[in-house]
Amino acid sequence: MLLYHPGEVPIFIPISINEKFSTIEHLVLCHYCDIYELISILSRTPHLRHLTCQYTIETNEIVSNEIVLTLPNLTHVSFLECRVEFDALEHFIKKISSQLQVWHLNTFEEMAYLDADRWE
Repeated sequence: MLLYHPGEVPIFIPISINEKFSTIEHLVLCHYCDIYELISILSRTPHLRHLTCQYTIETNEIVSNEIVLTLPNLTHVSFLECRVEFDALEHFIKKISSQLQVWHLNTFEEMAYLDADRWE
């Protein structure tokens, strides 16, 4: 398991094509991380089974629809404090949800999450 906890220092990991992949299976991010950064990390961790992100925030980056994530082992995702608009989170879920079994989500001040029709 990899645990990263630098405080509130932002990280930037560019998405690129020719990268080495990690064998990490459990990842806990104890810092602020936006959806773009998560996708960048996930693009390098194809063996990931469990992902926990302490603080998930909005991104200023445009996440391309062309980015394909292959995460056949990812079954558990936890966002402990999610401050992302529903539309952005929905886009993210569609990218990672092929084998997802457990989804924990705590969100704040976003009424769209209460609309049951949006979850179908």
